[in-house]
Amino acid sequence: MNYLYKGDLLDRVFDSDPVIRHVMLHEHKVGCPYDGVYFCSKDYPRKSFLNQIKGSRRENRSKNIYFRNVLISEYFEVCWQCLNSSQWMTRVRINPSVLEISPHGIELLLLMIFDNIHSVFIHSFDEKIDITTLSLSEVVSSLHVPYSRNTNSNYLNTGTYYCGSRKGQQCKIYDKAKQMKVKNKTITRIEKTKKYSTNSRPSLNEFMQWKDSKAITSLVLVDVSKIDKRTALGKKIQQHTTLQEAYNSMDKALRRKLIRHPAYLNPSINLGDEFNSQLIKWHTVSSKNVKVV
Repeated sequence: MNYLYKGDLLDRVFDSDPVIRHVMLHEHKVGCPYDGVYFCSKDYPRKSFLNQIKGSRRENRSKNIYFRNVLISEYFEVCWQCLNSSQWMTRVRINPSVLEISPHGIELLLLMIFDNIHSVFIHSFDEKIDITTLSLSEVVSSLHVPYSRNTNSNYLNTGTYYCGSRKGQQCKIYDKAKQMKVKNKTITRIEKTKKYSTNSRPSLNEFMQWKDSKAITSLVLVDVSKIDKRTALGKKIQQHTTLQEAYNSMDKALRRKLIRHPAYLNPSINLGDEFNSQLIKWHTVSSKNVKVV
């Protein structure tokens, strides 16, 4: 039998939990540059956690089931007992940006679920950055995503531009101001997924010590205004609505000209540096010495 843990009873259990109450009160930290992190472990959730949630269990009738047990709450999603052949038996998703919590807040939530967080590794995460000076169309017309072939040209209709496969290290750009229903303001969100293969996943401790980008730093926001439209390179870029489509249609010689051009070498915004700055700020304050009661 497959089980789903979700609903009002589960919400009440977590809302009254002292660890969660502490995290939401004392670990508040705006500006996390990660928009969702998937953690994994070879261990099952701790017994005390399973006893805490057992009253909310019901049969999972979903057609697409990859884990025998699935828990969904506003604080985290937990899936355990993988049905496929895998050494990673438990997967946890936490979005520290939405929860607005510190790095130590993440550790406290994981300690609720596992006996030993040293057994926790990183499966994947989304790095994000918000651009307030360029619209969605302006970003996609100047963004280069290395090693990516798949793009969608109807982003103006859907409101979201995808580059790369959803199963891989996908890049996504969309109008965050529109999503948040904020008027008269430009907020273009860039997200880049980083996934690790089964045998090369970094530990939680490694993740907590990172001070630089592992995904967004590969993106280049080319200052296309510096590329002469009369040149072969400029004409090729003008033929397409996105820089990525233009790059994918170039021959090797033209690609070399682009990546050696001052417009490429000196981007309008250095996305990697911007992300790193936000990441360091996120790590600067944490109430790690505050006792959980």
